Amino acid sequence: MLTTSSAPAPPTTALMSSSASASPASSASLSPMLPALSGTSSMAPPPGFLPKSSTTAYQQQQIMAIPTPSPVTTTLAPLADQLYLNGLVRGAWADTLLCVAAPTFAKVYPVHALMVSRVAALAAALSSTTVAPIGVAPASGVANLALPDDAALEALGFVRGRDFLRRIDLVLPELASDDALGLVLSYIYRDEVPQSMSPALAVSVHAVASALAITPVMQTALHCLASSLSLSTLPQYLPYLTAAPVAPLLSRFLASALTSLAPVGGAAAPIAVDDLVPAFAALPWLALKQLIEQTPLTAAVESSSEASAASNAATAMPPVSMAGHLRFDFAKRVLAARGNPDENVVVTIGKGPVSGVVLVLRSDRRLKKKVWKADL
Repeated sequence: MLTTSSAPAPPTTALMSSSASASPASSASLSPMLPALSGTSSMAPPPGFLPKSSTTAYQQQQIMAIPTPSPVTTTLAPLADQLYLNGLVRGAWADTLLCVAAPTFAKVYPVHALMVSRVAALAAALSSTTVAPIGVAPASGVANLALPDDAALEALGFVRGRDFLRRIDLVLPELASDDALGLVLSYIYRDEVPQSMSPALAVSVHAVASALAITPVMQTALHCLASSLSLSTLPQYLPYLTAAPVAPLLSRFLASALTSLAPVGGAAAPIAVDDLVPAFAALPWLALKQLIEQTPLTAAVESSSEASAASNAATAMPPVSMAGHLRFDFAKRVLAARGNPDENVVVTIGKGPVSGVVLVLRSDRRLKKKVWKADL
């Protein structure tokens, strides 16, 4: 069923919910916001404007002869504010309904065909002779998503032919939110998008912008995610570890931190080990195991490992790899912080013809087991 709601920030004109029913009062509250579009207006067209069907060749020639106005030098901010506040937030003189359904929300937005046609996907939907959902369907499919029919829209006070002429049905994936869609619509109307967002909002904005293929908004969301990522904000990213924009970003960040480990008494590392241990300990187990086992050792330290291997070849001793020992010690501390006796990781020691691996089991030194292998 459909209910209505309102909010001061980007558009929240009508909220569709499965738990509430529409009331006459709530429906009526929307009607004054949408002037009639029945085509009976007596307002005359501005000078120089003639309907295409009634324009003669002579008239067309006269229109073409109108001097080109000089470039506008004043700011366009008042026009942008007018479009945003009256057009988008208040839905005044809207001619199109954007009906949105997602796993976490469903809403109806009164919009303007001329404005939303800036987006290719929405322009194509406006040009289509049939109403078919566009966007990116959630993993669970669209069967359970509640896109309203004309009767449901009429219950909200939106009558076809009077309050809207067209409708666009848009389905969005799981990560989409109504706040994110509001920001994307704001970008469509006034060409602005916030340059700072929380990780959760940035992920959601990226999901909505991806569904509509709006590249500038996608790039801004990625920039916000990258610029805000640090060890202190890492917990806010972990719920989205498998999300398309977050997964490669986190992988590069954590791998870079892991390869920056400095030996005891050596140069200071960019990130302190004491700060890195709890960050890694909070990772899902499979992601942690893959990072520790598959992230390459730093090239600078590895070169010294090759020299150490050459010096030990005559004595048949296993090669000593500083980076490998640092990785082993770090893995031991991370497993100790997790405290799960069933978890273990394998750390590579050395490189080249003679190399080895160390099986790290929690933090008990008596439980570590060394296995030396060749040509790993």
